[in-house]
Formats: sequence, structure tokens, C-alpha cells
Amino acid sequence: MKRFAMIVLGLLLAVGFAASARAAEADPVQWRIVPGGHPIPNNDWLSLFNKEARGFLEVGKRTFGVNLRYGVRAPKTWKLATKDTSGVVRYGDAVCLREMGGRSLVYAKRKAGVDLGWAHDKVYEWEVRGGTPGEVVGAGEDTTDVSLYNMKSGAYLVYGKQDPGVDLKWHKE
Repeated sequence: MKRFAMIVLGLLLAVGFAASARAAEADPVQWRIVPGGHPIPNNDWLSLFNKEARGFLEVGKRTFGVNLRYGVRAPKTWKLATKDTSGVVRYGDAVCLREMGGRSLVYAKRKAGVDLGWAHDKVYEWEVRGGTPGEVVGAGEDTTDVSLYNMKSGAYLVYGKQDPGVDLKWHKE
């Protein structure tokens, strides 16, 4: 009887851990814009922190996959640029995700790692989600937690183990 109870307890714990992992995976709001807690200006330098990876998304040399990595510092490496070059970024706006070197992060098929690549032109294929469409990103918030949705892939960019490549994957709802 004791053995049966231990087996049942073990199964319940395993199911609970699996459900917890699925719940975390199901939430695409994994990105924190730094500095946050204020309206995010259009085309301004910022950092992207992934709460699941517990690191800042940086451009970095890689043998396989797109040249991205996670770091511990908050380098202002990224810009969220809208086609309307004035004002602020709003939830649901089509944005270009640009890095310091002027390249746009884009959906691109790859043989290894997450399907991401670089374009030298401005490509507006991302949406900042996690709030009401049309509202200013960061307005009235203590922190600015968002999801990054890629319109070309039809999925959210989220943390996910890759071997090889940066730990990112696509999440479809």
C-alpha cells in the first residue's frame, strides 16, 4: 500500500511539473523593455530582457544559428522603430526591431537554431503585444513587460532550448 501511495504521489508531482512548464511556455509575455515604466519612445535605444532566460538579448558571434546571445548587462542594443517616426510605440504597431549596427532582426529559415536572420533594410514585421492595441507601450506601468510577435512567422518569439543556437523558439497560440 505504501509503495502504491509513493507511485501515485510521484505521478502527481510529475503531472504538476509538466503542467507548470506548459503554463510558463504558454505565456508569450517574456520580454521586459529596459528602461521601462514610462512611454517607450519610437526609435530610441533600449534593452530587451528575457524573463525566462534571465538575460539581456545581445548581438554576439555564434558558430551556428543567428548571432544572438544572452548577457548579464543591459546594453542599449535595440530600437523599436515604427513607420511613423515621431511619438511613441503603441501596442499592435508594426515595428522594426533594429540593432546597433543598423540591421533588422527578421524571420528567416535556418538549418540550425531558431528561424531568425538579419536584413540591412528596415523591415516592419514585428508587433509589440501584451497590452490593449493602440495604447502606448509602457504608459502607466511600473515595468514594461511585453511579447514580441512576428507577423511573418505568425508566432511569438520566446525562450526555448536550442542546440545549437541561442535559446529562442517560436510559440504559436
